[in-house]
Amino acid sequence: MADRFYDLIIVGYGPVGSVAANLAGYYGLDTAVIEETASVYHLPRAAHFDNEIMRLFRRLGLADEIAPAVRPATGIDFVNAAGRRLFRFFERAGLDLRKRARGFWFYQPDLERFLRAGVQRFPHVDVHLATRVETISQSDERAEITARDLSTDRVSAFRGRYLIACDGAHSLTRDSIGATLEDYAFDQFWLVVDIFLKHTVKLPEITQQICDPSRPAIYVRSAGQHRRWEFMLMPDETAKEMERPQRVWELLSPWITPEDAEVVRAVVYSFHSLAARRWRDRRIFIAGDAAHQMPPFLGQGMCSGIRDVANLAWKLQLVVKGLARDSILDTYQTERRPHVLKVMEKSIELGRIIQTVDPEIARRRDEAYLGPPGTAGRQRPPDFSMPPLGEGLAFAPLAEDERRIVGNLLPQALVRVPGGGTVLLNELLADGFTIIARSGVRSALGQNAAAFWQKLGVRWLILEPSGTRPKAQADVIVAEDVEDLLASWLTPNRAIAIRPDEYVFGAANGPEEFALMTDALKCFVA
Repeated sequence: MADRFYDLIIVGYGPVGSVAANLAGYYGLDTAVIEETASVYHLPRAAHFDNEIMRLFRRLGLADEIAPAVRPATGIDFVNAAGRRLFRFFERAGLDLRKRARGFWFYQPDLERFLRAGVQRFPHVDVHLATRVETISQSDERAEITARDLSTDRVSAFRGRYLIACDGAHSLTRDSIGATLEDYAFDQFWLVVDIFLKHTVKLPEITQQICDPSRPAIYVRSAGQHRRWEFMLMPDETAKEMERPQRVWELLSPWITPEDAEVVRAVVYSFHSLAARRWRDRRIFIAGDAAHQMPPFLGQGMCSGIRDVANLAWKLQLVVKGLARDSILDTYQTERRPHVLKVMEKSIELGRIIQTVDPEIARRRDEAYLGPPGTAGRQRPPDFSMPPLGEGLAFAPLAEDERRIVGNLLPQALVRVPGGGTVLLNELLADGFTIIARSGVRSALGQNAAAFWQKLGVRWLILEPSGTRPKAQADVIVAEDVEDLLASWLTPNRAIAIRPDEYVFGAANGPEEFALMTDALKCFVA
């Protein structure tokens, strides 16, 4: 109801706003969601999310519902004009793809329907569709919007402690707080064509980025019968010309014919690289496309937006419940913006590889990866790994190997629990903080620091090396690291603190460092 005072107002109900609403419901925040459209947008836009996002869906209890509608990504090939593979990324052998694939392809309208259905689980989250935001304001105590119900023309006021704007690239909220965009000078027009197959057609089983200097292109092996092609516009081509059905089918003709498929969308987009300079103004935050836009070559646009709200939601929950100071919310921008910029740099780097249109430069590029005729030498492909968070809510220890751990996402290890069953490590984490260590570490860390963590509801997880077959204990979770994926992280006396978003808060060796790590968190926690 409009006269209710909410913990949180969410503006925008696309995929990022829908995840924000699920997180708000999960954390028990009274929330109002305001969305101008009346239903899920009927055409696909985003097409990929990575394993970190699937982990979040699993934590929110949505993974089983979403799984039938997604397709695990077995890799993305960068191929030259002759179809030879220059390099591949996303592939990792020997994994349960449905749970630990590096990425997943999906059809966006289906995904959004699942996400919105998830929000209906929470009676404390009010969703207002066909409702357009007209004004945005704030004071020291609250954020406020007025919004018009487009079906009744009634204007209502919505008030809350905080507001997250997931209202897209043309964000009214971003403009209202004066957050200007910084342009990273990567702009290129591409034709995006989405089709549905009418019957089985022999097409590549893996997504391809086609590095052809005569026409750079992308083929996306999406979920179900959905496929996507993207074609770069050359300097003398216009959007109007490229969107003509006849021209679209000319471009698709090497792969399919009108008898094989139906075109559901053919639109020219400008791929941008932009980031807002400011992501917070007192009680208002911007997220997703409102805060940043990047080219699609790494498939991280929507993922980055979902990371935004995942970073922010658990901190808001602590503040609303009186467990943390408002200053913890300043770490949202300091952590997320540097991360986004590094991901954007990686995406731009890939874009420059694929968008080469000079035949001689393309020849040298191909030789660099394939080796010249008669040789086996190859250039290493770019680094596709996700960067750590920027500085913020973390404890940076002195040891170099520990600094590399802090701010990174916890690896998704396969672990065995007492009784012999195997689960994924993140399934054992708490909704709050989790401390992971070898056996015997907890008792050596000191009672005062341990008491502080217990007040936060910390979960202790004893993770033993492979082959140890640990036994159940009364007050901790015990598991065996089947693959020893965390062997280099967990030295015999080290404790690693994991945040609610599954990023590493800190690592400490012994009671003195553990006390320092505790003090670092006390700077933010009430």
